[in-house]
Amino acid sequence: MRLIGPMLLIFILLAVTINLVDKCNSSKSKRELICTGSFKNRGPVGGGTEIFFLCDKETPPGSYITIGGKKLEKSSVDVTETLYSISGVTPAGNEGVAPIELRNAKGEAIKVFGLDPFTYTNETNASLILKVKKMLSPSRLDNEKAKEYLNQISKDSPEWKNEGERLSMLVDKRIVMDEKRQKKSEGVSIGMTKQDVLDSVWGRPRSINKTHTVYGIHEQWCYDGNNYLYFENGILTSIQN
Repeated sequence: MRLIGPMLLIFILLAVTINLVDKCNSSKSKRELICTGSFKNRGPVGGGTEIFFLCDKETPPGSYITIGGKKLEKSSVDVTETLYSISGVTPAGNEGVAPIELRNAKGEAIKVFGLDPFTYTNETNASLILKVKKMLSPSRLDNEKAKEYLNQISKDSPEWKNEGERLSMLVDKRIVMDEKRQKKSEGVSIGMTKQDVLDSVWGRPRSINKTHTVYGIHEQWCYDGNNYLYFENGILTSIQN
């Protein structure tokens, strides 16, 4: 499961939001807490969907998350100087939308900003696997939707261990290939790296002239039709065509 990218993005957004709220409420004695969840807001009614939350540093010690009134299972808490993070798996629930709440150690609901509800679906792990397989055919290519279905499968289930993990790696690989194909169809622009250019429609040059100076490495990439690209220390700085 690739959480590093989403977690980093959420961390940055949360930090910026907290800073803005602090500035807006500098004249007030108390502000509303901020807490945001992972991008996984859907999962099977049987529970088991991995999920995490990042709350700000003012979150009271001992606070925990409930979904539809049930405490997050396999829950763990990590507290740093800037964040109060909670992770775990969803409990079993009824089909439909279930509210997510942050509660203090006494079980009292805490008013927070940023918590979206969780949607329980009645689909089984096996049916989700089948949907992903159908989406891997060229005629029904939808990597993002396939990833959404895979995220709903419990990572402790036999379906995930037998097929889900392999399918997830395959979808990730296809997403990377799609990104490369997209670059291939695009032109070049100032600021690109050499690899970006190679991945673009320009591709590999006919020849390369390289000059070493006290300021670094200057390269001239020569293409057919009197088209030239100029790089300074690996960064595209000029386009001549």
